[in-house]
Amino acid sequence: MKKITRIHGIPQSVSEPFWLFDNDADLKAHHKYQEAKAGGVEASVELILDVALDFLNSIKDRLPCAAIYIAPHAREATGDNAIPQVLATALAIVAQGQVET
Repeated sequence: MKKITRIHGIPQSVSEPFWLFDNDADLKAHHKYQEAKAGGVEASVELILDVALDFLNSIKDRLPCAAIYIAPHAREATGDNAIPQVLATALAIVAQGQVET
């Protein structure tokens, strides 16, 4: 297997992690969570708009300009979880960056 080396590091200006939830109960209680986790892109968009958009807008000025946002691949028993990719896309839109699929 070919080893892939990271060519873009995390910028020094990103000095702290950002998180929305101290626990995931509110996220999991969302009426679209199960559908989004099972791969529903439209459900994921609704979920992110409902639970994360205000948070993303609140941190956008603390994110590096033109960053590339990459989502972890999350294969679930019910399908490929669409939430990480939709969140990465939302971050790229809000922060005027790019999303890598």
